Amino acid sequence: MADSSLSLREIFRHPATLATTITGVAGGVLHLPLLASLWTALVAQSGALFGGVSVFAFTVAPKVSPELAAWLEPVAIVLAVLYGGSKLYRALKSIFTNLS
Repeated sequence: MADSSLSLREIFRHPATLATTITGVAGGVLHLPLLASLWTALVAQSGALFGGVSVFAFTVAPKVSPELAAWLEPVAIVLAVLYGGSKLYRALKSIFTNLS
């Protein structure tokens, strides 16, 4: 199997990175309610999305298509970080609310 790792420069120049950055900046500057709603839905469903994507990415996809697995594994990791971050945020918010 060929090495499919990307350098930091390639990651920053990747079209998906540019699209995400432009969308994030546009949403922040223009206060687009659609992007805020999509972000809220993504965070709310990140646990379910992570479960489904990770099972498929780490068990099924490598046996069916290594190229698909190489694409889905980072998606699963990003969803895991998003899910963990949302849980941590809610826990810290609850702690600070109870302390004040």
